[in-house]
Amino acid sequence: MLGVRTDVSQAGDVDRLALRALERFGGVHVVFNNAGVAITGEAGENSLADWEWVLGVNLWGVIHGIRTFVPILLRQNEPGHVVNTASMAGLTSNPGMAIYNVTKHAGGDADRDPPRRSRAARLSREGVVLCPGFIDTRIMDSARNRSSDAGARPANPRGERAGRVDRAGAARRREARVRAERGGAACVRVDP
Repeated sequence: MLGVRTDVSQAGDVDRLALRALERFGGVHVVFNNAGVAITGEAGENSLADWEWVLGVNLWGVIHGIRTFVPILLRQNEPGHVVNTASMAGLTSNPGMAIYNVTKHAGGDADRDPPRRSRAARLSREGVVLCPGFIDTRIMDSARNRSSDAGARPANPRGERAGRVDRAGAARRREARVRAERGGAACVRVDP
């Protein structure tokens, strides 16, 4: 095991993580782009700092993970896997979570680039998008890990209990999952 403190929103941190993993293990075979943060609010309610923070972790984290690790996987000429955690919010949108929804839609599509997928397939590389439903984690308290900036505010400013689920949207989520699967997405849904 190797623990490396990494801010996935920073390309240099992800590059250092890759170097440390290669030094320690001699190769990388499975990459999980799983870091995620959330903040509630409608698109116009959130500050620029809110947008930058959530986009930095949820989208740029996936981009930096792909940009750094996929070339390593391809050079190794061995089977390898990249798992990008999106969310059911990447297939449909949860009310009151505008920034999170944007990042999960984009992050879920990051691995669907046909030229890269075909090159990776020739070399036995696989990419998977993991789309969990609501899982009772501390994601709604993710502001605890946010560096201080002028626009910082609690991730859950209305005091809503984390875990509130839009059950009326279950049919929309099922329909979105079916559309994604028909479009060639490798989507895995995880529910508690």
